[in-house]
Amino acid sequence: MIFLSFLVVTFLQVTSKNIPTEEKLSDYKLNDSAVERFRSGLMLRTVCWEAGKYNETALSLIGSFIENNYPVLHNSPLTVWERVNNYSLLYKVNGQDPKLKPYLLTAHLDVVPTDDQVWDQPPFDANIVENMIYARGAIDTKSSLFGILEAMELHLKNGMKPKRTIYLAFGHDEECGGQYGAVEIVKLLEKRNVRLAFIHDEGTTVTKAPFFSMDSLVACIGISEKGRATVELSVSLPGGHASMPHKQSSIGVLSNAISKLESHPLPSRLSYGGTDVVMFDKMADYIGFPYSLILKNVRFLSPLLNGVFSGNQLMNALMRTTTAITMFHAGTKNNVIATEARAVVDHRIHMTETLEEVLEHDKNVINDERVKMKILEYSKPTPQSCYESSSSTFCPGFELIERTLQKIWKGNLMILPISLFPLTDSRHYVNISDNIYRFIPTIVFVNESSMVHGPNERISIQAYETIINYFYHFIANADHYNRFGDEDDITADVTGKTASGSSHQFDL
Repeated sequence: MIFLSFLVVTFLQVTSKNIPTEEKLSDYKLNDSAVERFRSGLMLRTVCWEAGKYNETALSLIGSFIENNYPVLHNSPLTVWERVNNYSLLYKVNGQDPKLKPYLLTAHLDVVPTDDQVWDQPPFDANIVENMIYARGAIDTKSSLFGILEAMELHLKNGMKPKRTIYLAFGHDEECGGQYGAVEIVKLLEKRNVRLAFIHDEGTTVTKAPFFSMDSLVACIGISEKGRATVELSVSLPGGHASMPHKQSSIGVLSNAISKLESHPLPSRLSYGGTDVVMFDKMADYIGFPYSLILKNVRFLSPLLNGVFSGNQLMNALMRTTTAITMFHAGTKNNVIATEARAVVDHRIHMTETLEEVLEHDKNVINDERVKMKILEYSKPTPQSCYESSSSTFCPGFELIERTLQKIWKGNLMILPISLFPLTDSRHYVNISDNIYRFIPTIVFVNESSMVHGPNERISIQAYETIINYFYHFIANADHYNRFGDEDDITADVTGKTASGSSHQFDL
């Protein structure tokens, strides 16, 4: 057991020699007009502050901007498009064979608010500094939004007539829950009996292997999302003047409850076989013996691995339901004892755990009837999407992401399924597709991740070029891929000829 512990710790520190690390972009060259379109879109303050409260003027402007700057998409006889609930955008690019199940590419129009004072550059000026575009939304997710639009515009301009129908959906309030954007889009698609082969949404990025000290690049593709429960804790006790305090105060009791929750996290779920175990199993295919043996047996080795992984922030979040204290309210004056104290707990729920189990854990840990619990919001974990095809199971979405990444990065990265921690609009689509994938095709290193939703969000011009390239190849690959499971006589054309006869070189 001591040797095995040493082996695991060593594994967390080694640098894998089995996977090349050089990033190679494809040959597509970004032109100045595409950069300026992107910058102009970033300058629009499409902020969403809270559910139902967003910058309506900016959202109207970005809709008009997109319509005016992508004329081929909007005027093609193949395209039907509409505004949904005033601000969200939905496109249908009709395929040549209506029997084939369509797929959907999605991103969102809105961004989170900014604190302009802590930015090095104004967050809505989209200034270019040392080849980096500084702007709110540069990563999350206007880069994907405009990358999809540029790719689709280019294909249609080149005369592409896709075999299967392609939907594009851009919600306007993802950052505030998606109730007025994605939810309304889904209602419309359900009303029209649309069933999607797969959905490609925002999610994780390419990064340097975040859980091991490797030089390898890794692309983690979200095949599920953790659930979320926000729970209000409240305590009401007699107040009064600070000069004559009671033995216990509402603030003290609630602080003690919070301390208990932070000191007693929910147990690891490694032994339950969720998406985290799937990720380790897939990772083993890239890692040589003896470490692959550990990864292939994570469930059985969980008693040992739990302690090792708990010390890593990312691994800890992968393997359990997490507990974060996000808000605390109490007191009105510095010499008055508060009668009430309230706090908000944010749980990100592991896919193998239920809300009832989480609440029971909280109740048992706090063990104080004076602390009342109230559920403010709950979103259950999403089902796990298909990630590995077999003779009877088709996983076109994941395979197309894999193959497109191999094309763009020349195979020089690990590609792993993962359970996404943040919530995305894609969770609203679970009733119209069994296969949802969450990924942004750009590189964000772990030490840079705080810029997303934080100050100095930025993207390099080269990285934006890669995003366009990715979606350009993805759309072409999807049109010549024959493992959707709904084809009769469709065969893959490895030269990548489009319906119009133009040629692309895609090595599927």
